[in-house]
Parts: sequence; C-alpha cells; structure tokens
Amino acid sequence: MPGERDVYDVTIIGGGPVGLFAAFYAGMRGLKTKIIDSLPELGGQLIAVYPEKYIYDV
Repeated sequence: MPGERDVYDVTIIGGGPVGLFAAFYAGMRGLKTKIIDSLPELGGQLIAVYPEKYIYDV
C-alpha cells in the first residue's frame, strides 16, 4: 500500500563481504534485515575490481 513502511531489525550499509556476512549472521539470529548498496549487484569491491573471477566463498 502507498505510504506503508517496512520495519527492519537491522539495516546494513554496503553489500561487500562484511555486509554479506553481517546479513547472514543477522539471519541466523532471526532478525529482519535489509542491505543497502550503491552498486547494482552484491559483492562490493570484489565484484568491481575482479569482475572476471568467480568467488566461491567469502
């Protein structure tokens, strides 16, 4: 509905490795989490600096 707002337990600024881990950990604790990132896909500088390399685990 217009005007409704979602409420989150945790808001994470940055979808890089640390932000993704923070979201993972918050999810394990059952917290509703939102990630805000300036890039169009998650991964942070790892994706921006090394676009040709596949990241198996962070």
